[in-house]
Amino acid sequence: GKTPLPKANPATWRKISHFYSKDDKRIYYLNKLLKEADYNTFEVVVLTSPEGYKLPYGKDKNQYYNYGNPLSEEEALEEVNSPL
Repeated sequence: GKTPLPKANPATWRKISHFYSKDDKRIYYLNKLLKEADYNTFEVVVLTSPEGYKLPYGKDKNQYYNYGNPLSEEEALEEVNSPL
């Protein structure tokens, strides 16, 4: 869409993967600034459900992110392993 990213630097902005992106200082999910995300360790990881579905999660040294919402590793794995 055309919704501007809060505080984003257009000159350095780039897509990371799926709906996650970053500029030179911040991480975003869609047009939402992920204030808690650790910039230096943030990555997108793909977790596989028991049914074989590939599910993208954001992850940094502190936690996981699903749809931009922070959750613990335990919560992320519980979500992935729950029947769809």
